[in-house]
Amino acid sequence: MQKSKCKVQNVKLMNVLSICNLQFAICILHCLFLFGCASMPRIVILNDPLKAREHADLASIYEEKGEYDLAIREGEEAIKMDSRNLKALIAIGNSHLQKGSYDKAHRYYKKAMKIQPKNGALLNNTAMLYLFTGRLEDAERLAREAISINSPHLGYYYDTLGKVYEKMGKEKEAQEAFDKANELLKGPQ
Repeated sequence: MQKSKCKVQNVKLMNVLSICNLQFAICILHCLFLFGCASMPRIVILNDPLKAREHADLASIYEEKGEYDLAIREGEEAIKMDSRNLKALIAIGNSHLQKGSYDKAHRYYKKAMKIQPKNGALLNNTAMLYLFTGRLEDAERLAREAISINSPHLGYYYDTLGKVYEKMGKEKEAQEAFDKANELLKGPQ
């Protein structure tokens, strides 16, 4: 009987020690967190499951929603995988344009122009960039070039041209461009 009593006491002692060790470990971790000596473990993704096209799609979606920092982040991820991803380059450029980072917007628009120089939306957005930065002759040239491309977005391109003319002080040309933009954006009646 003596042996089994010892075993029971040993098991109880081990349980008490295990609980004490656990409590001690928790106390140490708690102190480390309190004093900033430790941090929560981070989850690190070593392998990105998304493809460049999917990152570019996210960049465009974020840009449309006005989430420019997220658009830039996703666009950069796409470009890491495919440096010629037009959709990502344009989304990043547009996001920088909206944030007022004109030099960065210009850099991305230039990269995109090397890939597809006859892209109406890209030409129009670059024209807007030039309008904002006072390069009015360049803005007019690019807006006219965008208009020369047959696109369903022609109304927007005429609107840009109207804004350029307005800034140049060409009231008659501005009004004609705005009238054409309104006509195209309203569609057939």
